[in-house]
Amino acid sequence: MNRVVASLRTTCTDYKQIFGTLRGIPGTLILANILIAMGAGLVNPLFTRYLEALGATPQVVGGIMAVDYVLLSFGLVGGYVADKIGRKRFIVLTHCFFPLILSLFLLARNWVWVLVGMCLLGIRVAALPALDAVMADHTANKERGRIYSLNWLAVTGATIVSSFVVGAVVHQLGVYQGTRLGFLIYIGLALVVAILFWVRLKDSNRSEQKSVFSLSHLFRQLACAARSSSPVLRLFVAYYLLYTPAAGMLTTYYVLYLVHVAGVSDSVVAVAYGIANGVYLITQLLLGPFADRLNRVLVLVLVLTVILLSSLILVAFHELAAVAILSTILVLSGISVALYLHKVVLADLTDQQHRATLFGVLSTLVAAEGALSLVVGGRLFKLNPHYPFVLSAFCLLLAIFTLKRTLLGCYKSEYQG
Repeated sequence: MNRVVASLRTTCTDYKQIFGTLRGIPGTLILANILIAMGAGLVNPLFTRYLEALGATPQVVGGIMAVDYVLLSFGLVGGYVADKIGRKRFIVLTHCFFPLILSLFLLARNWVWVLVGMCLLGIRVAALPALDAVMADHTANKERGRIYSLNWLAVTGATIVSSFVVGAVVHQLGVYQGTRLGFLIYIGLALVVAILFWVRLKDSNRSEQKSVFSLSHLFRQLACAARSSSPVLRLFVAYYLLYTPAAGMLTTYYVLYLVHVAGVSDSVVAVAYGIANGVYLITQLLLGPFADRLNRVLVLVLVLTVILLSSLILVAFHELAAVAILSTILVLSGISVALYLHKVVLADLTDQQHRATLFGVLSTLVAAEGALSLVVGGRLFKLNPHYPFVLSAFCLLLAIFTLKRTLLGCYKSEYQG
């Protein structure tokens, strides 16, 4: 009992030390992320079921979600343009379009409307590398892990609340009407975020010279960013390309798998999504104070192992609904922890000058591979709903092997000090 109390005191002390930093730009970004998470949490848990309600087959669902991955390629140009014209201007402009794009999802009469909306979402996706770069620019290496941890804690808390709300709403209104109500609220929150960015963000990297987009300059910038990348970063990219198909297929098809194979209701699936975020929240509370002390790659290997074993259990014991739900919760919470760790590691491995551009390059590589994996996953799901999960397990196994053989030994001593 005394150890637990001492651990809680240490946690509170560690987070108090970074509150001063949160009064500035990092605090603004965290608040914006909370609002976006609240809106996304109302629609994401059952989005694939919403597509089915609009007439989409599993193959069409895979194709539409593949578009979501393709949109990551917008980050390539977005990261470059943000570094060129100023990150605040670019972030504010893209987020002004965001509520208008969400309106297409709200007004959709069939899945084609959603497909158009997904394509237009590339406008906001283009700003994501710039947002990541702004957060990294305004956090010191020694406190980055705790600030990122606090950010994801806040985002996860908002997502948990929204997930339980959507579970109750869908239970009363059904998937179609419940998700439409979620999109309506999401639009309002997106408007608030756009105003928040306009009022609070500052440009620290904007060039005083007039900026003109140049394709040749873009390629020169990409070449310069590539030369600035370290061998360790390139190894991490190789790992990430092995991990991406697994994460994409698991997060895309688990809802359809639980509903159509395990026989779980829509409302229970939404609640399971919320519980998974709750598990992630607890993990972050335990991990946060030690995020800047532990070997992040070692933690990542352990998390990937949990995801791998849980996905295999889901397939093997899908007839037991309780086991299927528990396995899904572990898979989703593990993927969330991995996402947090990826952001921190990437911030450690990239230099400030080329950070947004490098984030954009990685987003583009992930986009191409992720889109292909979801299209393949859709076809596999049609053949046998177990197949996407088996392929995901194989990719995770290769990813774990890559991390252990390349980055595990050198990362902490070279990049965490």
